[in-house]
Amino acid sequence: MTKTLGDFVGIPYKKGGDSRAGADCWGVVLMALEGVHGIKVDEQRGCTAEGAELAHVIAETASGANWQRVDEPEDGDVVVMVSRHSMRPEHVGLYGGGKVLHSMRPRPDCASAIHPLKFLKRYFHRLEFYRYAAR
Repeated sequence: MTKTLGDFVGIPYKKGGDSRAGADCWGVVLMALEGVHGIKVDEQRGCTAEGAELAHVIAETASGANWQRVDEPEDGDVVVMVSRHSMRPEHVGLYGGGKVLHSMRPRPDCASAIHPLKFLKRYFHRLEFYRYAAR
């Protein structure tokens, strides 16, 4: 059975997590890339950074040699979300079908969800799209 982004909805938030038991935003992206698109990425797996540190990790990973920035997203591209407050990368998700899978804020009652791209464009200062080179 082929997996979809919807198969990764409802995973509880866990800092540094990358499993069904709990995952942060990067962990959900890594799981869905592998589960839906067959792309295994080991960069920064299990990273426990938060806030400014997380922004740095996201920016470093997404600008690495294995990633290509693109103007228009395609299914399987990583969406880097730039905060309106800090003007720095602060969150990531995985694009598919005009929507983005992402792990919600680190609260016990939050879980991964899918939101329309147009909703996230209103919420964040800017969205950047990155494609893994091995695709």
